[in-house]
Amino acid sequence: MMVDKPRRAGRDVAYQAAAKASFVAGGYAVHLGLGRYLGPAAYGTVGIVLSVTGILRIFVMNGVRQAVSRLTAMSDVPTASEIRRRALQAQAILVTVATLIYLALVSPISQWLGDETLAPYLRLAALFIPLAGSYVVYLSSLNGLREFGRQATVIILYNMVRVLGSLGLVMLGFHVYGAVTGLLLAPLAALMAGWLLSRDLDRKADRKQGRVALDSFQITDLIRFGAPVLLYAVGTSVLLNLDLFLVKRMLSTETAAGIYAAGMALSQGLYYMSQVFVEILFPSVSAILSRLGRKEVATYIRRWLRWVIIVLFWGAMMLSSGAREVIRWTYARGYHEAVRPLTWLSWGMCFYALFVILTNIIIALGKPWGATALALGLVPLSATLNAFLIPRFNLTGAAAATTGTLLLGTVGAFLRLTTLVGHPLEVLTLVRIATATLVAGALSILSNPYSNTLGQWLASTLVYFFVLVVSRELTPSDWFAVKRQLFARQPREARQ
Repeated sequence: MMVDKPRRAGRDVAYQAAAKASFVAGGYAVHLGLGRYLGPAAYGTVGIVLSVTGILRIFVMNGVRQAVSRLTAMSDVPTASEIRRRALQAQAILVTVATLIYLALVSPISQWLGDETLAPYLRLAALFIPLAGSYVVYLSSLNGLREFGRQATVIILYNMVRVLGSLGLVMLGFHVYGAVTGLLLAPLAALMAGWLLSRDLDRKADRKQGRVALDSFQITDLIRFGAPVLLYAVGTSVLLNLDLFLVKRMLSTETAAGIYAAGMALSQGLYYMSQVFVEILFPSVSAILSRLGRKEVATYIRRWLRWVIIVLFWGAMMLSSGAREVIRWTYARGYHEAVRPLTWLSWGMCFYALFVILTNIIIALGKPWGATALALGLVPLSATLNAFLIPRFNLTGAAAATTGTLLLGTVGAFLRLTTLVGHPLEVLTLVRIATATLVAGALSILSNPYSNTLGQWLASTLVYFFVLVVSRELTPSDWFAVKRQLFARQPREARQ
């Protein structure tokens, strides 16, 4: 057993926040830059390609990410290199099969979307599968080791290359091909960085304890755990992008997909920032469960989940209330029709973020099939609602259908988690947070014609937290707890 040196607990949060902030900032820079430079029509093409690569990214990353992270977090440090080697072998098979299937489906997908000019761009995007599938093994290994600083370095590099590559090649005159090629450079750079950082850790572990082989149980556990999580990844990735695909198929206007993609891009910042909590909660829940038991992990989940909801509801309220100004600041005038979809999608992504956090906790508790059933079960519901609402309400219908689906999914995930750890959140806590959101949102709506957006946001924020304090949802002990987490030095038992 090995105990890491003392460290600041808040430093891990800071690392993950920096990594996810770079992802959000990079995503915004890519979407906003391409949206302004290419215009709604060409940007719609890029938006479809970005959504497809997003699905590919989640498909080849999520199953192995959780499996490697969880097994590494529950093992000894020297075992990490062997877990990584076995995972790379499994990924090689997966990405090869996935790439061949994807290439065979490119033409039917383009025809189904009603735009066969998408085919060459989608074929080029196939290179994303082996690159992303390989680099995620290194990324998840660093996460399982709770080397959050090194993990953040890889993620930040990925996003820097993504922005510079895609925007740079477009500005050099390579148009949509440049945008797609730039996106492929990002996982290549991250793969190289992950390999170098992991090799350094392997050398240190080898000098101290030597290499440790995996036993047959651990190998079986890696496969047994990864398989359902892979299906879960399919469900969550489809949920994130299905509305855009149906907008492309069902609405005949040339710019509809581009306008809807603009609203999606802005709203997804809530989801990506929530991944700060996922990256910390997942390995921590797995480690606490294996060492301290279900009672302690339940307390840990309740403490974190409360703050997650406070932050997410505040973010959704701010974005939805200022949707018009946000669209005006970020995109050109041709995107004004994205205001209503963004208003709905702000809450849709809030619920999606909560759904992903809750289902990842369920997976970390050793119940991956439960999370998989929830994710896959929402797909036909989302498709049905979108098919019904898009012809009647156009882009707003797609956003409303997605938001309704994800709200139901979040409720289902709460109920499933309740069966595992008891009540993950007090009902009174949820009532207080909802009340604060409604009061602050009402103030924002009433003051909108009479105040500038920044002043409106500041007033809404003050009211939101004032209501939480007055209702005693936030107390002095909460502020001391935050201070202690962020600044107090305490031992971290990364490996026992």
